[in-house]
Amino acid sequence: MTSEGCRPWRELLGAYALGHVTVDERIALEAHVDGCAECTGELEEVRQVARALPAADVARLGTNPAPPADLGERVTAMIRAARKARTRRRLRYTVAGVAAAAIVAVTTLAVAAVMRPERSEREVFDFSALPAGVQAKAFLYPPKEGTPGVEVWLEVDGLEPGAVYAVWVERRSTGERVKCGTFEAVDGEAHIVLPSIVERADTGGVGVSTAEGEFVMRAPVT
Repeated sequence: MTSEGCRPWRELLGAYALGHVTVDERIALEAHVDGCAECTGELEEVRQVARALPAADVARLGTNPAPPADLGERVTAMIRAARKARTRRRLRYTVAGVAAAAIVAVTTLAVAAVMRPERSEREVFDFSALPAGVQAKAFLYPPKEGTPGVEVWLEVDGLEPGAVYAVWVERRSTGERVKCGTFEAVDGEAHIVLPSIVERADTGGVGVSTAEGEFVMRAPVT
């Protein structure tokens, strides 16, 4: 048998040497030991210890050592140091996250400034109702070559950073909201550019909803 297979039997060797096993346990263990050289050797070592136990003088056994007097203070100091280190790490990660968000926002603005020329044919529309703390404007540009619908630009500030929002164009003829795409809000002003399949003459509004479809705001297009 393997050492792993012998584990249940070895757990009984001490009790067997001291005579504290049941009859069934004794018979089964002896049958195993007869065929296992490893358990036989270990049983002999246990028996030597068992034979020496009666010679032990309980009165001479030492008392349990007391813990150092400053143990509590040392443990408390270690806990305080660990908490301070954890706080410093959390603060460092927070500062790094804010810096990264600022870099993303600045990069977004820089890219948008390069991408969005001040074309004379653009149209600007205000959102009729905005959530608290949100500022936004909608811009419509003529369709690019090869696309049927208007090009939608949004300037948005104040939406929940990290949340995903959907942009749609409302058909004037049917009231249908035709989705243009989605964007992830940043901490600061964001510039979103999305194509549309709705022609300018049929564009009745530009709107934003949550990724789950909950209405956020709408800019009517005249």
